[in-house]
Amino acid sequence: MDKCGFTEWLAGHTLLTISLLLAAYASGSPPGGDARAAELAKWRSLIPAVESVLIRQGNPCSGERLRAGPADAADFAGSSIALVDVCPLGAYTELMVAMRLEGSEPVLASFRKANHKVDLEFAQGSSVMHGKDVKLVPEKGAIYDISWDNDGMDSTGTVQLEKCVVDAYVWNSKSKTFDWDAKLSKQATRSYCEDLKQQVH
Repeated sequence: MDKCGFTEWLAGHTLLTISLLLAAYASGSPPGGDARAAELAKWRSLIPAVESVLIRQGNPCSGERLRAGPADAADFAGSSIALVDVCPLGAYTELMVAMRLEGSEPVLASFRKANHKVDLEFAQGSSVMHGKDVKLVPEKGAIYDISWDNDGMDSTGTVQLEKCVVDAYVWNSKSKTFDWDAKLSKQATRSYCEDLKQQVH
């Protein structure tokens, strides 16, 4: 490999490494605690039922086999909520959905924005230039939908975070929906994105 080729390879490798670090950072630490682990174990025991729900909704995976794998779960004021890995989505992300237990049966979670129901699926993963994540935040009673872009590496080797947004959906126990919250979205965007900026500089 000549010097020019090595430089291009190193730049691409560095950007990919940083993007993977960003994805790990945005995801936060792995779920901990006995209660959280118990919730996840409960959902993993329900994988056949989870898969049945996803099949009834129509396979969104363009020929890919459904995984129906619970990736995280937590208790939201007495309601069990899970993030489920559905299948690969494009080149670098996984399709994720939120589900909840209605009695003992898994159902897809419902989301609202400006009092209107929205069909919401999530993605998780990163490329050299883009990243997506979704996070259960039970202490806020919320699900965070996180996305970011960077504008590449400049001549000094510095990666600049170009765009970062967090949409927060808060659990409404009366309507059994996750409702978009403007105030929490703003707070979460400021907190997460300021920290991400520090990571990439």
